[in-house]
Amino acid sequence: MLAVLIACLCAFVAQDSPEKQAPAVTTPAATPFEVQRLRTGADELETRHGLALVRATAGHLGEAAKRLVELAPLAKDAAAKDLLERDRARLVALDGVRTAILKERIATAKKLQFSLPDRKLLVSVRAIDGDWLLLGENRQGLERLPLSDFSLELLAKELPNPAPEAWMKPYLQLLAADPRAAKANLEGAKLADLRADALQVSDRLRRGIVASELEALADRGLPRDETSARDAADALRRLLERHKDSVVIATRRVALREYALAVIATSFSASSVPQLFGGKCEPLPDGQLRWTVDFEKPEDATLFTPSEELWPSYRTELLEDSQPTDTRLEQRPGALAIHGSGSWLAPAMFREISSASARGQHTYSSNDKSVILYLLVACKGPENFIAFTATGDLITLDDATASSRMSLNTIQVSEGRYYEARLERARGELTVAYGGERVSKVPDEFPSWGRVGFFAHHDREFLLDQLSVTGFPDLERLRTFFAERELAKLGL
Repeated sequence: MLAVLIACLCAFVAQDSPEKQAPAVTTPAATPFEVQRLRTGADELETRHGLALVRATAGHLGEAAKRLVELAPLAKDAAAKDLLERDRARLVALDGVRTAILKERIATAKKLQFSLPDRKLLVSVRAIDGDWLLLGENRQGLERLPLSDFSLELLAKELPNPAPEAWMKPYLQLLAADPRAAKANLEGAKLADLRADALQVSDRLRRGIVASELEALADRGLPRDETSARDAADALRRLLERHKDSVVIATRRVALREYALAVIATSFSASSVPQLFGGKCEPLPDGQLRWTVDFEKPEDATLFTPSEELWPSYRTELLEDSQPTDTRLEQRPGALAIHGSGSWLAPAMFREISSASARGQHTYSSNDKSVILYLLVACKGPENFIAFTATGDLITLDDATASSRMSLNTIQVSEGRYYEARLERARGELTVAYGGERVSKVPDEFPSWGRVGFFAHHDREFLLDQLSVTGFPDLERLRTFFAERELAKLGL
């Protein structure tokens, strides 16, 4: 295997690509997002109809009816115009019944029970003053309430029995998404109209509910600090979870993705790193972070996800001798068992590392050359990383300059023996110590930014008890990584 590795490295260095440039930092541009793109367009008839119905469900019956009048010019045919008119007439009629009930209560001084956000209020109404209800004496000392606080729920309770018109109760149930609306015995001309309209009204109301939540996001504007950004991200997540199949969401997916990117970018900061890295994160006085995974928790293994091939030239040679099929990571109490042939990466990403270490138990002896595992730091992509092994080997590969450095050794190991290998960057050198003794070194010429992971190829298993890396987190690249991860969680 050693000969294979040396041959692969020699071939790599011989590649004719000296003019390649090292990859640049790809910081996402801070393009301002226009929150108006979340709002309902002027020509979206069905959704604007739904928004009017949402206002009705909030108790604003008169305003909702006026909105439907304004939508009439958008109707493309007589059927669409007639639907708007029928719904307008229903809202006007309900508003009239509500007014009649209020006048009767004013005349009799009989109290009404209002459901306010923080309490129930049993109180009499003295008069109606525009959009306000003037209240009688009450313990809370409230002098007035908005007319909209006489909600559709209260209207349904106070509706005379029988109702002035038979369609009123099932229509109120329809607006409340009450399943009893579908079971109502709808007979008579106006009831037949409601039966014919019910599916469209229900669909438009659902659209309106989604659109109103998007309007609320737009009203927030773009967040300006980390806390408000996290609140906005949570609000967006809840909205998408509730309404992921909505046509309103589907038509705004591009805008929602760009909005999410703007929010996520603001929500990310140095304080986001521990959550993103997982494992244990210990801030150091000089601004560095010591990231350690000790595989004590089941979720530790899930930090490492399968990656694109990270060392294709080497694996091509290895596959000529063996083709492991059982490729997986297995979490054990206090250890990670790495099986088969593959590459994995963790979310940990540094702009500069100062040290890294690995410890565990050897599962093979010096006579068994079938177990190959390289711990990768400063991993920028295929054949572009710093790698060291549990026996102290040290290799750097840089596809940008087609160059490599390696320091291999012949340490004798035995199955069951515990190991600890430590990589250090200091005084212009990269060194690896095994069991406390320095066994490998190469010049420190390789950019040390990148991710952390491992490359494996063997028919058995490799045991890793702990992996630790110390360095400066790469906040700019992490911001992009964080955004991509959060967008995936949102389904955008």
